[in-house]
Amino acid sequence: MGEVWLAYDPRQNRAAALKVLPAALSRDALYRRRFEREAAAAASVHNPHVVAIHAHGELDGRLYIDMEMVDGTDLATRLRQGPLAVSEAVRVVAQIAEALDAVHAAGLVHRDIKPSNIVIDEKGLVHVIDFGIAWREDQTNLTATGAPVGTWAYMAPERFSGTVSRLADVYSLACVLYECLTARRPFGDTDPARQMRSHLTVPPPRARRFVRSVPRALDDVIARGMAKDPAERHRSAGALADAAGLAVHPRGVRAGLIAGAVVLVVAASVATVHVLSTTDDSRGPGAAPSQSRTGTTTPESKPAFTVEATIGVNHEPRGIAVDSGTGSAYVVGMDSVAVVDTRRRTLVQTIPISGRPRDVAVDDTAGKAFVGDLDGGVDVVDTRTDTVVTKVATGRYTVGVASGAQRAYVTDLGNGTVGVIDAATNVLSGTVAGIDSPLGIAAYPPGNTVYVTNQHQRTVSVIDIRTNAVTATIPVGAEPIAIAVDASKGVAYAVNYSSESVSVIDVRTNTVTATIRVGYAPQAVAVDMVTGFVYVAQYQTVTVIDSFDNTRIASVPVGKSSAGPGIAVDQATHDVLVTNADDDTVSLISSKRR
Repeated sequence: MGEVWLAYDPRQNRAAALKVLPAALSRDALYRRRFEREAAAAASVHNPHVVAIHAHGELDGRLYIDMEMVDGTDLATRLRQGPLAVSEAVRVVAQIAEALDAVHAAGLVHRDIKPSNIVIDEKGLVHVIDFGIAWREDQTNLTATGAPVGTWAYMAPERFSGTVSRLADVYSLACVLYECLTARRPFGDTDPARQMRSHLTVPPPRARRFVRSVPRALDDVIARGMAKDPAERHRSAGALADAAGLAVHPRGVRAGLIAGAVVLVVAASVATVHVLSTTDDSRGPGAAPSQSRTGTTTPESKPAFTVEATIGVNHEPRGIAVDSGTGSAYVVGMDSVAVVDTRRRTLVQTIPISGRPRDVAVDDTAGKAFVGDLDGGVDVVDTRTDTVVTKVATGRYTVGVASGAQRAYVTDLGNGTVGVIDAATNVLSGTVAGIDSPLGIAAYPPGNTVYVTNQHQRTVSVIDIRTNAVTATIPVGAEPIAIAVDASKGVAYAVNYSSESVSVIDVRTNTVTATIRVGYAPQAVAVDMVTGFVYVAQYQTVTVIDSFDNTRIASVPVGKSSAGPGIAVDQATHDVLVTNADDDTVSLISSKRR
């Protein structure tokens, strides 16, 4: 809100940044009050990491703020070049935290902490800018619509219900720390509705999944800072920074203010090194590992994968999909779809389905499940009422189903086509022809693409969903029959039945980057997009792959599935569900640290 000009103050002989309320807004009382509040808020904070306000007022009917000129680069621009080193990220966040503690001490909440509002000058000093939506704890709301103001990619869950406190800034700071380490936003660049849903329901992501040098203890700090319940977060921005420093430097020296001269420059050329003690706050959720007297950390725990529940479902269950927002799994059996409560681990109900249902996909935004029928067509289930609302004619041998970007995609093995269904209208909106033996299918909405395995051609076809045209063909292993895409990482995993392997595909270049041997009869695959584990369902086992280094790390015995298992991940709980056709059950696998 406002135009910022580079100005020169002849009386003080200095450059300045002059923020001016545009003429079009100067006559609007609401914008004038918000601009005046911004000036007053910023002027009330005095800290070397907060841009100083020289003066503010009105001249010729135009409101202005005369600010310190900072010659530097905003953090968002820097992160477009790639992630920061771990120690650098922690130093940057420590300086932001110092600014926020000063902001909070002045009775303010910034409400818009994000990389583009962080400027790093040529000496390495970090400055927090833009108090345009800062909130004073005793003020009234100036948002006419009542909608939460700020940037949703960094917004604390409670902000969506109108609650504002300094702990919302702590949450945003944890988001910024994650982005500094990965050069990725915590929940990607999705639309606002999905951003809100992710902040409200999806567990905090793990930076170590993308950058192996990130200590697990630092991921724990981020997880605590991004806790859904504000009471579970660090008590202050400084406490989060201290915990981050302790995670990286176990002896307890605050990383934001150590060693490098470029980060020790302050207004009075005086530097202070803060030595930490282990307080109750740092030992709480998200703190660094416990330490011995010598300062060494305890050994890292390893995940243990175990079947924690076996749930009776419908007859000969095959395909399965999970709505992680509601905690409901949809299991396709011989003549029905079973609905399972994944949190209570119980069967809720069974929905009769005509024909020979085989596969299923869930569109949580549309509130629908799409059930593919081997006899042709797709049954559409309203997941809010768990009733079949219609059947869409798509071909004569529907095998695989996927969803994404408000569409459902189905492979028709009989016609050699992929059908496209509009999820809003339940209408077949397009057909992609000329695909030999299409079987497995997965959508990658960020790339506007769909990936289809061609069973008899040893290839995967890439379809551009904007043009419904095949744009690439990727050679993989023998008999590729299933595929899954990790949208957050930009990687697809194609299961090759006869080769007993998984092809790892970089979806940005559409090339195979690795081939992983998994053993007998791999038939289905699913990815946990938070932990990075890839799960491959086989005849009587599930193989677990760590996607960071593409290594097999576990093999979990499950029930028998002679007709082919299905597998899905609950992205909220990280539980894995696999169908056992011979036993009429679903196995629920949980991963826990040991």
